[in-house]
Amino acid sequence: MSDLERDLYGYDTTSSPGEAVAANIKRVIVFLDGVEGEDEDAPSGVPLDDVYAVANVIGINRELTDQACGRLHRVGEIYELAEDRVGLP
Repeated sequence: MSDLERDLYGYDTTSSPGEAVAANIKRVIVFLDGVEGEDEDAPSGVPLDDVYAVANVIGINRELTDQACGRLHRVGEIYELAEDRVGLP
């Protein structure tokens, strides 16, 4: 299965997060974006530090969070902003 996923998704499942981890990180970003979106003066996107903190609470370490964010960025699910922030397209 790892070879198939590597061919289809462009990542090695033995060293990169699987689809479930990436989906959980996207849920974290969507949640935080909704919470921060209530303040109209706040900059767009969410701080990566907040993503790391929530991901850690649900059992995803910083390394897997970075890998998941990279995967989501490559497939266009999120984008990176200046000042260590990520956002939704």
